[in-house]
Amino acid sequence: MPLFYTQNINETTRLAVWHITEPEAFFNKIYIPRHEISHPHKRLQHLAGRFLLCLLDAAFPVNKIQLDGRRPYLPDNSYYFSISHCSDYAAAIVSRQFPVGIDVELVAEKLLRLEKKFLNEPEQLLIRRKKTNLTMVSQLTLLWSTKECMFKWYAKGNVDFRKDMAIKDYTLTGDAEGIASAHFGKEVDASCTTQFRFFDNLCLAWLAQPPH
Repeated sequence: MPLFYTQNINETTRLAVWHITEPEAFFNKIYIPRHEISHPHKRLQHLAGRFLLCLLDAAFPVNKIQLDGRRPYLPDNSYYFSISHCSDYAAAIVSRQFPVGIDVELVAEKLLRLEKKFLNEPEQLLIRRKKTNLTMVSQLTLLWSTKECMFKWYAKGNVDFRKDMAIKDYTLTGDAEGIASAHFGKEVDASCTTQFRFFDNLCLAWLAQPPH
């Protein structure tokens, strides 16, 4: 079983990452998509994400998930949840307590070209002045994942990554893990604390807190 990583955040909130090596038939035992996903790998990622929700909570009503645009949700709000995929990995977080967001990303050079599209000027200065053992590409991946977590946590869309979200600082609390402090300024006007963890060239970030 390629369960790559799990963490119990509290009694009602858990997350997990799955390394996808199985065929579709493995995941179809739990869940069969109700809409057509033509690309085979994207369909596999979709299946793995739903599979993780059931793994995190056996009572999760995965067949009741609806889509609002591209955002999955449960009409009765019985769970808060978030899903992410990249390459051969799927990640999910489930909570019965408060809104959540999760993102998994490969550390990729392409973010060097996209920096100004998702970071404001203070954030660009932050990564250049920050004393850390993380490479520039790793820092950019971390900041992108942090903003993706907040975007999913907010869950209402229409967010400007440069204007509506501001990352104030980030700190390693171990060799490859840490926390980031940020502010979400659209509607909820909330201070956010995300957590992150690196696994070689894979970055995992998550946010689980009530809106302030």
